[in-house]
Amino acid sequence: MTFYRKLALALSITALSASLAHSHGLWIAQRHGDNALVYGHGATDEAYDPAKVVELKVYDADFKPVDFKRETLDDHAFVVADKRHAVITAVMDNGFWTEKTDGSWEQKSKAEATDGKHTGRYYKYATSLVGHAHGAFKPLGMPLEIVPLANPSDMKAGDDLQIQVLANGKPVADAKVTAEYTTASDAPILKTDAEGKLTIKIRNQGLNVIVASTSEKTPDSTEQDDIGRLATFSFTLGHGPE
Repeated sequence: MTFYRKLALALSITALSASLAHSHGLWIAQRHGDNALVYGHGATDEAYDPAKVVELKVYDADFKPVDFKRETLDDHAFVVADKRHAVITAVMDNGFWTEKTDGSWEQKSKAEATDGKHTGRYYKYATSLVGHAHGAFKPLGMPLEIVPLANPSDMKAGDDLQIQVLANGKPVADAKVTAEYTTASDAPILKTDAEGKLTIKIRNQGLNVIVASTSEKTPDSTEQDDIGRLATFSFTLGHGPE
């Protein structure tokens, strides 16, 4: 790793420490012809430790697992593009983050931190439609996932899209949802209904990243005060001929 890449990675970690660790997301987007695992908040695209991406799966148009090539660089990872690939999922374990009494953050558990005010354990989940899936979109059994109830690749910007938020296959009521994370991350937060469903409006004729998050208090844990989970669903709508 060069000095400048090390510096970029260190600066990204510092930026994360100064913000709420739970607000950062992991999503998948095309970069230089391949499918990159992008980490950031809103429009930011930050360096990260690729070892934190602890699970990566790829499915074909019929939601059957297929093989893939993962490339890992110093500060990010990506999946080499393949015409068979229709859906990609990824899991990032972002570890423990403790907010100290002076307002700073450190990547330590509640037991390890000194002068800690609040500690969370944070997980990021990404699902991306990178090709054209056949039929209805299927839940993939992730700890937290966003499932579109219509095929978004057949839609356009301005259309309504109903989604359902699931945790291990079960609906999540009152999940916090941002309808488009990369271009409207500061929009009012929406919430799912009792069946974990919500209808959003597709914002972009291009990349769209939907976000859902939950927080679970863990009062009996000596390691953290709560567990934060943030899931994304990303897809890209094509442009017409230019």
